[in-house]
Amino acid sequence: MLKFVVRRLLLLVPILGWYGVQLYPALDVFDLFSLPAVVAPDNAASGRVLQVHALSAFALLFLIAMHVSAALYHHFIRKDGVLIRMLPKLGAPADR
Repeated sequence: MLKFVVRRLLLLVPILGWYGVQLYPALDVFDLFSLPAVVAPDNAASGRVLQVHALSAFALLFLIAMHVSAALYHHFIRKDGVLIRMLPKLGAPADR
């Protein structure tokens, strides 16, 4: 289930960011040139889409932090070798 959520968030976050920016009247790229908007400009909708984009990004960052915390917990507190097995150069060769 968690893999399903993370994979969807990895797709959803950049797509929502791109769509939210497209809802602005124009997209300036580093003040060098402007790209035309693909959809009609709507600042209110853009704000809502970018808010969902930000919440999705924070959810993804939270899940990544929880994953790293769990790996460190296993390494330093439980000392069960999970982190060592996750890192191929440090772990024992895999049984094949």
